[in-house]
Amino acid sequence: MSFAGRGIPIQVNALQPGGFVSQMIGPEILEAIKTNIPEVTAPIPTKRHGTEAEIGTAATYLAVLDYMNGALLSIEGGISLVNP
Repeated sequence: MSFAGRGIPIQVNALQPGGFVSQMIGPEILEAIKTNIPEVTAPIPTKRHGTEAEIGTAATYLAVLDYMNGALLSIEGGISLVNP
């Protein structure tokens, strides 16, 4: 934040992701998630995991807004609202 006051265009924002299924997950964990989807996603209000496209969209959102700085964007299907 001190850089902004000196006219240095550096933004510091962060994503706080919840459960996401992606290619980074090992095959055995991915299979366990797929076979237990209803049980695993039951606590999430959206009843599903996020997608790679959704996390990418959130990252783009943080990057394109010049005035946004020091933000923490929680992208987790609303689970923090029902399970703080």
